[in-house]
Parts: sequence; structure tokens; C-alpha cells
Amino acid sequence: MTELVTLQGVSKHFRSSQARPSLVKWLTTPRSEFQQIPVLKDLFLRVSAGECVGIVGKNGGGKSTLLKIIAGISQPSSGTLKVAGEVLPIFSWEACIIEDLEVRDNLCLFGALCGLSSSRIAGFLPQLAKAEGIEGRLNDQMRTFSPGMRARLALRLADYSEAPIVLLDEVLSAGDAEFRRICSLKMKEWKERGRAVIHVSHDMNLIESLSDRCLHLTEGALVELTAPE
Repeated sequence: MTELVTLQGVSKHFRSSQARPSLVKWLTTPRSEFQQIPVLKDLFLRVSAGECVGIVGKNGGGKSTLLKIIAGISQPSSGTLKVAGEVLPIFSWEACIIEDLEVRDNLCLFGALCGLSSSRIAGFLPQLAKAEGIEGRLNDQMRTFSPGMRARLALRLADYSEAPIVLLDEVLSAGDAEFRRICSLKMKEWKERGRAVIHVSHDMNLIESLSDRCLHLTEGALVELTAPE
């Protein structure tokens, strides 16, 4: 199988904010004197096309940081990361929403982040709106939509993207039972199309039902479990 994501010895640490009480000290103090807080430690991970990997762990354990590194949003402090193709991070959806803009405009903005051209978005937008039953609401402000409906729209847009790597951070927990069913079907379709899916969740049932492999992120290290069960 073609490897789409490869991490080799990836670590990430942050400098303690307590170590830089003033801008002057921050600019004049050697970086080696700041306190380093390790978040991820020497991670090795390979994810292939058509594979779904679930990641579990405690809050604050570095799961979202790991996804941000794979997405290129954050850079590792050490180690190497290789991705074969574009990465679609669904967890950035909420951060991109502009509440006072219309639903149509928000979909166009997020679609652009998914690598979709404006002409292509305009072409499938009526079909997407019909599938979600919002034909008459594209001109409404996004603030009128629930978190679950927003997640459903992001999922629909992801289906039109051709990015071979999809990252999901607690996206499935935002919707109702029907949304979770649709999302599960979509993830299976993505696998069949050769996409690599990496998803973080606290829902053990979802991890078990959707993942080919399960990784436990604990104290900054990844421990691979023999099977999701």
C-alpha cells in the first residue's frame, strides 16, 4: 500500500509563557534558557492509502497538536514529516466560520481551503443544499445554524475535495445519530477510494467500528493497540 503519511522521530515542545514575562527579556534571552514543555515525544507513524487510523487519549495529551503537525499548521520541534498529497483538516472548519456572513459565503470560503475552485463550488452548491435540506437558507447568516449542521456541511464539502489525506478531530461528536451514520458511511467510502483517514475521538464505539488501527497517545508517546477492540 502507498504510504501517505510518515512521521519519523517527531517531537513537539512549547516554551513556557512563565519564562518570558516581558518582551525585552523574550528578545534578549537565549532560547536555550527558556523552559521547554514537551507535548509529543519521538513519534513514529505510517498511514497508508485506504487506511483509517483512530487516535485516543486524555484531554491535553497532544492529539490535536499531532493533527496540526500532519496538516502543516504547526511545525515539529524535531523529526521529519512526509505527506504524499494534500491534507484536508476538518477540525479547522469552526475556526474558519464568520458568523455574520451568509451560509453560501462560508461554504465558498471553506471550499477554497479544501482546494476547490469557485466555479466548482458554484456547480455543486445547489446539489449540496438539496441533500442537506437547506435550499432556502443559503442566504441566512451562519450563526443561525447549529454546530451539528455546520459539521454536516463541512463533511459534505470534504466529500467533494480530492485531498488524499483527511484529518478529523472530534467531528463526529458534534452531530446527531443520523449525522454519525452518514459520517461513518462517508469514511468507509473514503477508504474505498484510497483516502487515508486519521480521526481523534473520545467515543470508543466509533473508534472500534471505523478504525483499522487504534493508537493511544499517552504522555506524548504513541502506543499502537493490537486491534481497536
